[in-house]
Amino acid sequence: AVVSTQSTGSRKCSEVSFRYPRGNVAGLSERQVLLMPDTKVQCSHLYGALYVYEACEGRCMEDNATCPLKESLKHESCPGQYKDRVYTITDNTDLTFLLKEHGHYTSNLFVCGNNHCLPYS
Repeated sequence: AVVSTQSTGSRKCSEVSFRYPRGNVAGLSERQVLLMPDTKVQCSHLYGALYVYEACEGRCMEDNATCPLKESLKHESCPGQYKDRVYTITDNTDLTFLLKEHGHYTSNLFVCGNNHCLPYS
């Protein structure tokens, strides 16, 4: 969801609320707010969090750019990691968990194919 629009030189950018995980998560303090260009970008040279944000928001020029956040964060994800997790539910009644960071509850984890998790921001 676009929060506000700004101009930087000849390019226009908007503050975008990053919508992952999709839906409502009970207790999720805030969504990541990003300043992103209003036009699509070439993602073939982007890596890490920047690629995640652009691809998952559908802002890549390439047709084959896919959002790597395919697996939703389930309560049993990341076994042995994040022992201080706080369990909660989503609006579709799935059980998930949040992490408390700097006084806020967040959910910014990428679930790898081996069920190990890494933060993407």
